[in-house]
Amino acid sequence: MLSIETKLRTIKGKKVSSLRHHDLLPAVVYGDSMKSLAIQIDAKKFKDIFKKAGENILISLAMVKSDGSPQKLSVLVHEIQKDPVSDEFIHVDFYHPSMKKKIEATVPLTFQGESIATKKDLGTLVKEIQEVMVKGLAMNLPKEIIVDISNLENPHDKLFLRDLTTEKDVEILGNPDSVIIAVMPIKEIEEEPEEPVGEVQEAEVEEKGKGSKEEEIEEAGK
Repeated sequence: MLSIETKLRTIKGKKVSSLRHHDLLPAVVYGDSMKSLAIQIDAKKFKDIFKKAGENILISLAMVKSDGSPQKLSVLVHEIQKDPVSDEFIHVDFYHPSMKKKIEATVPLTFQGESIATKKDLGTLVKEIQEVMVKGLAMNLPKEIIVDISNLENPHDKLFLRDLTTEKDVEILGNPDSVIIAVMPIKEIEEEPEEPVGEVQEAEVEEKGKGSKEEEIEEAGK
């Protein structure tokens, strides 16, 4: 399990911005069976770990409790806040789940392989779903679900939610008949030809002319 050291945080409120100047990331950790804790972690180390774990892989938080004793908590990244300008992390919420209770989580789909249909220019792949909701024990949640598209050979071929597979007793939620990805024939997705510029301009001139003529007639009748 990926692990990161953390410390209890005494700085709170608007003053937490001072932590970021020292490459420290303010965070909180909470769970159904624990009191919420304010913590701080190394921003760079968290960034590296998050790339590997995402939001569905358990991370071990190593800390020292207020009484001086060591403690390790298995947590999931529950919510992240980013700076809208720099796109850097500015706050993280960690959730400490029960290891015996199933939870629901959103898992991204990763499409792999090459569709024969697109390779032969028979159609274009249209992705209808790019993430799914799953249910399982926190320790079993996948970081991603792989979708093999190499069997999409002909126009109108589709993969459905029921075609997905997971390991370790994880249930995929949702309508099993929902389309994940489909091969759309090229002729069906081609846009209608745009109206020639010349015709558009002529139509605009004609419409303006009508407006001017109507104004003249209305003025003459007064």
